Amino acid sequence: MFSLARSIRQILVAAFVLVLWAPASPAHSADKTTSTVPLPPMVGLYYSAEELTATRAMINAQPWRAGMRDYMTAKADEWMALSDDEIRSLLPKPGSLFSYGQNGCPKCKARWKPFGAETCSLDRPGKTICPKCETVFPDPDPASPYHDTGKGVMIDGKRYYLTAVWNAFVVNSMYSAQGPDGTGSSVLALSYALTGNEAYARKAIVMMDALATLQPSTRGPRDFDYDEDQTKDKGRFHLLTSIVHRAQAPMARNIDLVGNHPMMQTDSPTNPGTKIGENIRLGLFEDYLWNNFDVREGRLSTLHNHEADSVRGMIATGLLFGNADYIRWGIASLDALLENTVDRDGMYYETSMGYTIFTRSVFLDMAEMLANYRPEKYAGYPGDFPPARNFMDHPKLQKLIVDNTDMNFTGRRVSLGNSHGDNAIITKPAASFNITQFLEIARLGFYTTDKALKKRTDAMLQAGADPAPPKAPVAPWWWLMKNPNPIPKKTGNPDEFNMFGDGRFFSTKGMAGFQFGDWPDKRGIIVRGGPNLPHAQDDNLGLNLFDLGRELCAELGYGTFDTPLHKGWSTRAVAHCIVTVDGDAAMDGYFKKTPGSNWRSFLNGDVVKYMDADGRLQFDPEKLPVEKFRRRIVTVVVDEANSYYIDLFDVKGGSFRDYSFHAPWNDKLLTAALTMEGIDPKPVKGAWTAAGLSPEFRDASWNAPGRSWGERVGNAETITPVDPPDDAGGYGWMPPGRGYGFLYNLRGAKTAKPWSATWALEGSDDAHLRVGFFPTNEMGAYAANAPDLLGAHLYNFILARDEGSSESRFLTVIEPYRKQRTVRRIEVLRNDKRGPVALKIELTNGATDLLLLGENAGTEEVLKVSNKKSVSAAAEMAFVRFDSNGDPVHASMMRGRKLAVDGVELLKTPATPSTNVASVDLAKGTFKTGKVDLPGKVSKPDATDGELAGSPGWLLEKTHIQGGIAKTFCPEVVLSGEGYPVDVTMEIDGSESGGNITLSKDGTITVDAKSVALQQFRVDTVSDDGLTSLTIPLPLAYVHSKSTHALDGHHIADSEGKLVGRITATPHILAIRTTPETLLEKDKLYWVMDFVEGHRVDFPLAATWDLFGQAGNDGP
Repeated sequence: MFSLARSIRQILVAAFVLVLWAPASPAHSADKTTSTVPLPPMVGLYYSAEELTATRAMINAQPWRAGMRDYMTAKADEWMALSDDEIRSLLPKPGSLFSYGQNGCPKCKARWKPFGAETCSLDRPGKTICPKCETVFPDPDPASPYHDTGKGVMIDGKRYYLTAVWNAFVVNSMYSAQGPDGTGSSVLALSYALTGNEAYARKAIVMMDALATLQPSTRGPRDFDYDEDQTKDKGRFHLLTSIVHRAQAPMARNIDLVGNHPMMQTDSPTNPGTKIGENIRLGLFEDYLWNNFDVREGRLSTLHNHEADSVRGMIATGLLFGNADYIRWGIASLDALLENTVDRDGMYYETSMGYTIFTRSVFLDMAEMLANYRPEKYAGYPGDFPPARNFMDHPKLQKLIVDNTDMNFTGRRVSLGNSHGDNAIITKPAASFNITQFLEIARLGFYTTDKALKKRTDAMLQAGADPAPPKAPVAPWWWLMKNPNPIPKKTGNPDEFNMFGDGRFFSTKGMAGFQFGDWPDKRGIIVRGGPNLPHAQDDNLGLNLFDLGRELCAELGYGTFDTPLHKGWSTRAVAHCIVTVDGDAAMDGYFKKTPGSNWRSFLNGDVVKYMDADGRLQFDPEKLPVEKFRRRIVTVVVDEANSYYIDLFDVKGGSFRDYSFHAPWNDKLLTAALTMEGIDPKPVKGAWTAAGLSPEFRDASWNAPGRSWGERVGNAETITPVDPPDDAGGYGWMPPGRGYGFLYNLRGAKTAKPWSATWALEGSDDAHLRVGFFPTNEMGAYAANAPDLLGAHLYNFILARDEGSSESRFLTVIEPYRKQRTVRRIEVLRNDKRGPVALKIELTNGATDLLLLGENAGTEEVLKVSNKKSVSAAAEMAFVRFDSNGDPVHASMMRGRKLAVDGVELLKTPATPSTNVASVDLAKGTFKTGKVDLPGKVSKPDATDGELAGSPGWLLEKTHIQGGIAKTFCPEVVLSGEGYPVDVTMEIDGSESGGNITLSKDGTITVDAKSVALQQFRVDTVSDDGLTSLTIPLPLAYVHSKSTHALDGHHIADSEGKLVGRITATPHILAIRTTPETLLEKDKLYWVMDFVEGHRVDFPLAATWDLFGQAGNDGP
């Protein structure tokens, strides 16, 4: 491998010794004198010598900079107070164990924060003190159950790590992936860079050297290894697997800052016979570089966030120590990561938004290190160094950061999949971007060469700037070190850059996000229907409802992967607002493997918002044939503060189907927070848990009071033991019952009549959530209690169970309200299992809404209902609002032909116009259609080139009729091809600024899809039987050892866009099967197309009518 003693380092060290040491600053830590002498970093991983000099020159020019320096040096001085030997003696002995402390206190069972954050202190070496019971661990008495010799103590079948928590604490204090800028190694290195005081550098090197000698003897945190020998390799120190690489990035920065200090070339006092610099390279970097993921030769295996972290470790190591191969492999790997994990909307592929936020930071970190890379820096190093590449100009990284910086929905992080939920009440937007968002925008803008993008990032920084001066510890450290310019003055609102805006559809993710209203009444729904990918939960087409300042569907969230609570409860379908078929008996794993749902409609109107999707493809037809899994949700805006939501869920398949719903926990009322009307709920014989409704689990020992999984939630998301014992296990074990065993205290009845459940919500605003159920036949109506992940809070769940036949319809009306309901009366005018639905909803403001939901507009089913006036419609969705006098004031229609009131047509549209894809441009990410006959001026032969303004979607026609204005528009485009598993649905925009539709004179349409391909791959080998192995994974195609079938049937194109074959199956993330005529060449790059020439293109039409003076319609 490569020594630090290379020519560039030798030259810089010589300059360092001759120039810096001559006018040396005092070498004691209290000296805050800022040196103006250049302090060249090893390679300039993040900061150049010139930038660091400019940073020090600006320290006293802006008060916030001096304040941050003083904060940093004060932290560093705490370490400077320790001698070198004292720092070394703090560290545990080689071979010691480390622990998060997941199981908490063995005495009082209190939960502990990870890594001794509240239980350990440097002034109490080796001791862990419970903050609740104040017991000091470990007990020195060998006879004590709390006497820990280092491997933990076993109490009641659970291992508690006491000494290992201290070990984690002390290393985490020096070297960490969580809050790395506050660790000892960071504050010392950064203080050196900010002041030039070489004493800080020496102390940092002492610490790094000691850590480097210790690391190879460790095996990662033991919380996730239940083997008695405690030897499984789970990482290093307290860092679990790829988190080792997460910590390497800030450590690489620190070494870069101090690496030219002559002390790096002296003998290591902790590892005799090795120079300190070499010891650091071997012990902190090369030691674990390939253990978790071996990404050498650019051979990737998953592309998920763990592997991205591994690539970051390789890039940091290669750049810091001059390894040309690592750099070359890293560049190729980052390119593959961006191309195959970021879609046309700039969305990262893993389901959880939390992992999007994290992985975005990893990509940006790699891009910044490579943006500072220049081959000429490594003159004299062996190897062929690749050309520099600026990934800050990569379109997908730009979209990931700029288009989707603010991923909040109604002011909070979207808790899809493995992400954290909350019980907060949010009624105002954030005043600024958080520090991570702000610096990600700043870093992209700093390095990009795209002037238009730079202008946008400047505007985002001004809008997202914190109006208060920066203040440590939460402060823009990157800006301090890199950018001598002042922080921009705040001149806007970060809400303007929210990725959901006023509603948005995400194509590849198959996700509808209807966000609407103004603060404090911002509200909306999210429904995800794309493929279930890493960190998903089993909630495809699950409802996420946000209203009353709350996350009303109250996602249970996620703490630690693969715990009994994660595996057996929070990830299960029944834990979400969705329909579960046959209790999920046919499903194994964390979630169903699916190519995604087919989206028919996405309408984002001012009064009515509508979605229609079918997710039947998530069910394995060999295990559980499901012919229909169609969810239609209508959001109806009543006024600026109130809405109601109609949920129509049609399912065909299985022997029983459960519609589950729950609201946020309310600790003040607990079980009494839920009231039920229309039924008299009683305990269910043989079913203490919801699992007991099924004969499979009726006699289970845990289907009993006090023994259910939901009543036994302990620390670390585990199940506490009982006497007599059952088969409860630890990490990695899944409690039987597929989530139903966590729903306890079951009570209910069967009914064919309407019934409702109302939750009183926690808070002082007298908020409630009511769900009305309107069954088509006799169903079970049940309530049950359920725990959160730590057993700290209690949820009230509702189940509506339909069994017997194979077909169910669940019709609910969801009403969030404060103090009193907005809805006065609900009347079901028509509803059966297969036909149309008609609802009459009377509002307390005197208005009346009529909603009509047809099965398919193509059947020409005409719905006729009567209010004071008769309404008829042929549509999949039609809506009319009447005022208190019985006169229509608004109408909406989607995928319909006509809507009339008292025989007078308000809305009329043709059947869905369609054409075919005429051509696809792989390089530009666009496609062109054949001629299409659209209504309005678009269809006129003298239509001019260019875009037509309109909102929502693409405005096609506007006419005056019956005292109002009728608008016809196209909100989406749907592409379908024979053999493709799901259709491609894209939201379209006809606005002049930002539109993606261009109409030509000949009636053809060009759509800027941003990308027309889903994935890229490079061929490794091609076998005679049609199996091709790849060197770049296809993460959309394969997850958790099974195919999603998302790419099955898709065509393959070469880099010029020429079609060369077709995929028939994806048996592995690194393998495809193809049709016999497919021609692929080894080492060549190919693209999996999302659609190709000949695909059918549908333009579903929507229409609205507003009486003059309504909905902002001021008349002609």
